[in-house]
Amino acid sequence: MFSIRNSKADNSPLRDEATTGNHGLLQVMEHLAALERAVYDETERRMSSQEQIREQVDSKIRAAVERLADATETEMARMYRRLDSDVSNRLDGFSSGLVALSSALTKLNRQMELISVELRETRDRLIRIEKKGSSDILSVQSSSGISVAGASEMSKLHEIVQNDLKNGTRINELNDLVTRKVMSRIESIEEWLKTNLTPEVLRLKESIKAEQILREDHDREIMQIVGQYTDIMRRHFDSLTDSTERDSTQVVSRGDAKESGIGRMRLISHLIDN
Repeated sequence: MFSIRNSKADNSPLRDEATTGNHGLLQVMEHLAALERAVYDETERRMSSQEQIREQVDSKIRAAVERLADATETEMARMYRRLDSDVSNRLDGFSSGLVALSSALTKLNRQMELISVELRETRDRLIRIEKKGSSDILSVQSSSGISVAGASEMSKLHEIVQNDLKNGTRINELNDLVTRKVMSRIESIEEWLKTNLTPEVLRLKESIKAEQILREDHDREIMQIVGQYTDIMRRHFDSLTDSTERDSTQVVSRGDAKESGIGRMRLISHLIDN
């Protein structure tokens, strides 16, 4: 009996040690499980936090891009309005200048027409006087002498010729004055185009080149309009130059005819005086 009790007493420490070891192992396993859960929870938390940060960054980037696009669009619209207003104002001023030029040229053309009418009338009077003088010479040659009435008539005829000569000289001076005014106006307009219109067109072209991607159509329209106005001005100047040259040629031919008539009148006056 004593031996059995002793053996049981001897085995109890082993059982206690095994129980203690199992309990410690269980605690270690529970600690590892808790640590694993903590690591998993921390990983989930960090992944969720990173996802939120990524969404916030994406949202801020999208908002910044949208604001940049809106600001760019607003600036482009403002620049377009400014360029459009600038071009419109300058084209309006150019159109007003064309209207004023057209009015001035119309007035000059009317003056040229009046001068042409006066020249035709003067030429007709000189022709009639020349014919009358020729008939008077024939009548004088066929008669035996010159009567007092004939001498008075010849004196009046001489005065008429002198007055017509003075009127012809005045008309020629007026014609020269009008021609000088027309040429001066043309030269001033050409100088204005060279010094004002051409630099402005170049400046506008350079400004529009800065926005070439979004302003190509607008640039072509502006250059087309300016080209059309330039062609109109060139055709107008060419027609005005041709008209002036024709009028000058007509004046020269009429002056030659008038000088021929004047020579004949001087011959008549010389014969009468002799």
